[in-house]
Amino acid sequence: MKYLEIGPGNCPVDPSWDLLDIEPRSGIDIVAALGDGQLPIGKDTYDLVYASHVIEHIAWFRVAHALLEVHRILKPRGVFEVWVPDFARIVDAYRAGRCGDNWRKHNPQGNPWLWLNGRVFAYGPEPNWHRAAFDAPSLRCRLEEAGFIDIERLQKPRGYHHGPVSLGMRGRKPCTGFPIRNSTVTWSPFRPGFRRTWSVSSVLPAVG
Repeated sequence: MKYLEIGPGNCPVDPSWDLLDIEPRSGIDIVAALGDGQLPIGKDTYDLVYASHVIEHIAWFRVAHALLEVHRILKPRGVFEVWVPDFARIVDAYRAGRCGDNWRKHNPQGNPWLWLNGRVFAYGPEPNWHRAAFDAPSLRCRLEEAGFIDIERLQKPRGYHHGPVSLGMRGRKPCTGFPIRNSTVTWSPFRPGFRRTWSVSSVLPAVG
């Protein structure tokens, strides 16, 4: 079995796994930027790819490419586990006028508006700014568009826990090719009662 963690920070899940990060440093096996071209990894390499609080740092218009790359490097039946900030929970905290967790970086007074800015935009420096947002329906849709199946919510991360604003999902690469996906996503912005629904269809050729 072969495992890869993308963006392990200073607390990798398991040092025996392959570790990929954007900057070279001790312990990192692969230096590359997910979402910026093809990763220097062969097709069908890993049984599991894990990325916790990584893809929100990728420009929103490159997320689709990033997920396709993860799909490419997974073996058939391989699993992708991904964690991101849950934008729906952040918005709920904003609407309630409270901080959504105990994170107080640059905000010792616990100002809910400063907390919101920290959770939405992050704290820098480069390349740590947030560039994409997800809630559960949108993350599921992105995974389906990339060809993942058997998508389900995760309850607990493997490594460092970013707290109650975290959203985790797992998807599996099918044995052959990409299935046809018709996804309906319901989106609700800040205004109560305002909802918009759209469908996404992805038709990609089977492999082999």
